[in-house]
Amino acid sequence: MRNVDEACRQIKEKETTINLSFITIGTLISRKGNEGIYYMTVVTYFARVCLIQNPVPLMRSAPFLRRVVTVFEGTKEGMGIKMMMTLYSIVEPFATMTLEEAGERQVFFATSERFRGCGQGIDGVPTKAGGMMRAVDGLQGKIGVYPVGSDGEPASKQVVELLTKMRDDGVLEKVWSYTESELGRIT
Repeated sequence: MRNVDEACRQIKEKETTINLSFITIGTLISRKGNEGIYYMTVVTYFARVCLIQNPVPLMRSAPFLRRVVTVFEGTKEGMGIKMMMTLYSIVEPFATMTLEEAGERQVFFATSERFRGCGQGIDGVPTKAGGMMRAVDGLQGKIGVYPVGSDGEPASKQVVELLTKMRDDGVLEKVWSYTESELGRIT
């Protein structure tokens, strides 16, 4: 987490605005880190939260196209052993994709009007690729979080239903409360 805090400090020192932020960190290390939390959890969750949250003032100062693209297991939500059993099917598309294609997809996700941002005015490059995406809250063409797979297609009906149930059950508030508590402890 110290490295994340230092990276955020350097970004704030060198930049006045941020339009696009790509977060693609991950690890396969399974032991606990210095914080007493499994290293994979620190890297794939807490570090992402900090990398999104710390530069918010710089993103708010951007005049348009304020976006964060975080890549890990889009549309592969689920719990426990099921995630481990599907690990190969998640990693396989990225392992067989060329760097150029992966880059093109990330630029599309970050700049397309299909994934609306929160800025005024210019809100992405116009596209004919299927219109606006539906955000996890079920709204189309609104500001939101968009669960998409490596192919850029929306999450399946099952994933949307799972995310809706979790939202309705108050999981968001519970996770955020835990996150704030742990970040207060480890940073």
